[in-house]
Amino acid sequence: MLSLSNLSPARKSKSKKLRIGRGPGSGRGTFSGRGIKGQNARSGHKGLRKKAIKSFISKAPKINKMRSLYPKSEIIHWSEIVKAWPEGGRITHRALTKKGLANRKILVPKLVGPAKTINKVYKIEVPTTDSLALVIRAAGGSVK
Repeated sequence: MLSLSNLSPARKSKSKKLRIGRGPGSGRGTFSGRGIKGQNARSGHKGLRKKAIKSFISKAPKINKMRSLYPKSEIIHWSEIVKAWPEGGRITHRALTKKGLANRKILVPKLVGPAKTINKVYKIEVPTTDSLALVIRAAGGSVK
């Protein structure tokens, strides 16, 4: 019958801590995993710490498949904006997503394009190129 008095852990589930440098039969005896001689084998040297840091870095998960952590810009040309908002208006990330010009989740939209003159007033709340921002401000619009 099973009771608290006769419970025990499963076989081989409790492994003992490896004691480094406790004789040749202990698994990590004699040289204690530091090699034979040399500067890294000496006590008080930071060679073993460097090995630990190197192994930690190599075992750490690679974030986002080694791509940049900073989001890239999704380029939207000014001609597409004029087609979507012919009368002018407020342009935000959400508005661009609703019109199908920007992908909401992945990239940050950025407005680019050769806009020589603008007749309508636009209120832009997404990143733009400097030259486009100058033309929009000259037409009476605003850029954040």
